[in-house]
Amino acid sequence: MRFGWILGLCLFLFAAAVSAQTISTSQIRGTIQDTSGGAVAGAEVKLIETDTGAVRVATSGSDGVYSLPDLSVGTYRLEVSKSGFNKYVQTGIILQVGVNPTIDVALKVGAMTQEVTVEAQTVTVDTQSTGVGEVIAPQEVQDLPLNGRQLTDLLYLSGAVGEGRAFRASYPSSAVPSIAGGAQGSVAYWLDGGTHNDPLSNQNLPLPFPDTVEEFKVETSSLPAEYGTHPSGAVNVVTKSGTNQFHGDAFEYVRNDIFDSRNTAFAAASPLDYPQLSPADAILAAREASPLDDLKRNQFGGTVGGPIRKDKLFFFLGWQDTIQRATNPATTTLPTAAMLAGDFQPCLGTTPLLGAPYGTGGAGPNEINPADYSPIILALESHVPIAPASDVCGTYSYQAPASFTENQGLARIDWTQSNKNTIFGRYFSLPATRICPPPPVDF
Repeated sequence: MRFGWILGLCLFLFAAAVSAQTISTSQIRGTIQDTSGGAVAGAEVKLIETDTGAVRVATSGSDGVYSLPDLSVGTYRLEVSKSGFNKYVQTGIILQVGVNPTIDVALKVGAMTQEVTVEAQTVTVDTQSTGVGEVIAPQEVQDLPLNGRQLTDLLYLSGAVGEGRAFRASYPSSAVPSIAGGAQGSVAYWLDGGTHNDPLSNQNLPLPFPDTVEEFKVETSSLPAEYGTHPSGAVNVVTKSGTNQFHGDAFEYVRNDIFDSRNTAFAAASPLDYPQLSPADAILAAREASPLDDLKRNQFGGTVGGPIRKDKLFFFLGWQDTIQRATNPATTTLPTAAMLAGDFQPCLGTTPLLGAPYGTGGAGPNEINPADYSPIILALESHVPIAPASDVCGTYSYQAPASFTENQGLARIDWTQSNKNTIFGRYFSLPATRICPPPPVDF
């Protein structure tokens, strides 16, 4: 009985692993024929990845059909050879995430020393998938301007539309897109073949920063069965891997109010309002009266990748640090000077009438003798500001902190074990510290 449970668990985990690999990888299949249309059995099909030199090998069956599953995204060269036929070579095959093209090959009778080469630097067409999708290529991922460098902003290039605020328990970078008219939480997210949805909110877990992402695909409409848990759409993200060449980058993006111009459309003051001051002091006073956006954000980091063992073992590392200091307008209710004196009359429209024993001994229904105030409350109120006299109901506006620090780190290892097996491991870390504005407090 115990053996049966263990066997069942192993089969389940194996099926989950196969499903994950299918989601994040591509495959090529096709038929090998001669010029008359007859199937060519026993032909050797070799696929070489251009950047890593990784080789995958398959042999056509009796019907001429071959299949090369679980292929990483990238550029490939296809070689087909069979005794009695010219060697066939096709270069420039570009595989994208989740794309499964069919490549049929027609071999010509001749010596294997002769070669027929086809060159085509184009993305192959997927004729097998039932879904409709769009791949955001690496150049778009890195070059398009993103406010805050959030990868989920690129979803809206593929027809997604915003659907309001994220669930309160979500991560700050969680997105709420609507794909194909689907409701909030109906989009599946995958990162390198593993599910990447927050189980509490059904929104996305944090995604790596753009420099570490190779490409991603947004797919909808008659999705394949592996996406069945989220019906409206699927977002499939693949991280970068190392190659036979060392490559990397360093970056810094900065936003700071020192680069901002004065908002003339909504300026509250100008230097002319301060004739008693010197021109320099008048400019500073006008700036204080009409403050600029106080956002200060620095995002910096870099990536590096390359070979550990050429054609076999590769590494890729990425790191980004985000430091943001800012405030947001907020309001709360504080006592006015009249309220501290026991007069709540100005706010009769919004303040409920006080019952006995209060509100009966003064000139109006909502007046209280300050001597009846709790000394504890009076001591507390001595530490809070008094609402401005211009607002009789005690509404007080202030700038609440909206600052955070976030560190992203990603490490990936790719190993080509043989021409039939590839193994990779990826570690993604995102510690963050966020200063949230305090909840409103009414006095």
